[in-house]
Amino acid sequence: AQLLELLRERGARSAVIAYEGGNDEGWITTFEYSAAGLGADPADWSGESLPDAQAVDVDAAMEAAGGPDDALFEAAEAVMCDKWGSFAGEFEVEGRLVIDVDSSRIVRRDVVRVEEGPAETEVETI
Repeated sequence: AQLLELLRERGARSAVIAYEGGNDEGWITTFEYSAAGLGADPADWSGESLPDAQAVDVDAAMEAAGGPDDALFEAAEAVMCDKWGSFAGEFEVEGRLVIDVDSSRIVRRDVVRVEEGPAETEVETI
């Protein structure tokens, strides 16, 4: 709820947050939001980038030095960490949160590989 609220305050209608990790390390790699809608159900959205996207400075926000994106980044971390925590475990994941602010829907799409097994795609609505 906080992530959606903070995105609305910025006039965002959509957002995409990419992350990767596993084996005890990893975090958010990119975070962008846009005043444009997704144009598709977030579970079906397959785009790579949002139109007219605003990028969150991930490196600066990770330092939480009082920048304008700190609270937004912290809210995104909370959603990501709800499933992946600190990425501790014998797995690798590349994932993203696709957010349709208009409908208040967040979809998590992850490609997960456990040890030497095959990669599996997991999709869930949060």
